[in-house]
Amino acid sequence: MKNIIKKIGKKFLPLFLALTLLTIPSCKNKSKTIERVKINGIEYLIQGDKLEQITKDDDRKIRLGIISDVHGYCDNVEYFSQKFIEKGINAIIINGDIAQHFRQKKNPNWSDYDEIYNCIKAVAKTKLPVFVLPGNNDPKKVFEKALKDLKKKYPNVFNLAEIRALDLDGADIVSNPYGNDNGFSYFNFSFTASNNKIFNEIIKYAEMLKSDNDPEILLSHQPPRTPGNCIDDIFNGKDVGNHYISEAMKKAGINFGVFGHIHEARGGESNGNCVEEGKFYSQLYVNPGSASPWQDIEGRKFYGSAAILEIDDGKARYWIIENN
Repeated sequence: MKNIIKKIGKKFLPLFLALTLLTIPSCKNKSKTIERVKINGIEYLIQGDKLEQITKDDDRKIRLGIISDVHGYCDNVEYFSQKFIEKGINAIIINGDIAQHFRQKKNPNWSDYDEIYNCIKAVAKTKLPVFVLPGNNDPKKVFEKALKDLKKKYPNVFNLAEIRALDLDGADIVSNPYGNDNGFSYFNFSFTASNNKIFNEIIKYAEMLKSDNDPEILLSHQPPRTPGNCIDDIFNGKDVGNHYISEAMKKAGINFGVFGHIHEARGGESNGNCVEEGKFYSQLYVNPGSASPWQDIEGRKFYGSAAILEIDDGKARYWIIENN
């Protein structure tokens, strides 16, 4: 009798194990959460670190409002948000340095968390999609908590330190939340990574978006290294551009970029040349300047600036908006 039971057990053991494995949840699938979000009638699908716009049209056109280097000036953020609505933009990008971590705060009673939460809230109230990237002034743990808390009330806010590839209608976005400038301004508490990781992940996420004909835009607080001073030189002449970012863009074939970090409102190309507003280009890097008060390399003072980036049939143009 025992021998018969052993034979039956051996015969059906593989089947039993197979059925058991089918009931165990896959670690790979478990890590890829799936979420559907509808904003202003447009549906988005989020799968792990990728966002895809499901509702699309045929015009291959997108208009983005860009705000960077806010440094706690939430009133300026609200001003630019209203300007974007008037200009018919499709989504708003917040490109880092939302908090004022290193210098005196506009509101001394606010913490870094307060600045990040309240300034993003000022944009979220537009009910447009808001894509948020951290900068070197935004402590990692504080940024993550603020974005998590905002998401509970504003489903139109997306954390681009988590979502790294965006398949939108008219253009795709690769987000790089990291910086590395040899200790000049990126410290351990902010979103830092090795240059090799920055390089490899830009290429990885660009590859995820190659399935359609839309051009890719790299979104990064730290700019790439370029020969001129249009995109990556700060007021004292120091070049804070990252060579690994520029090399990754070249290898991945990314012709468009949105950058911050330096307080200069300009559009340029990979060769360092600055380009004019309102004209279409096959390659375009845009820095909107600082949404907080700033002074450019030539000594001109601004109370705050932002930008509009338009992609139309694979080409791009930009405009700078000032708050006087």
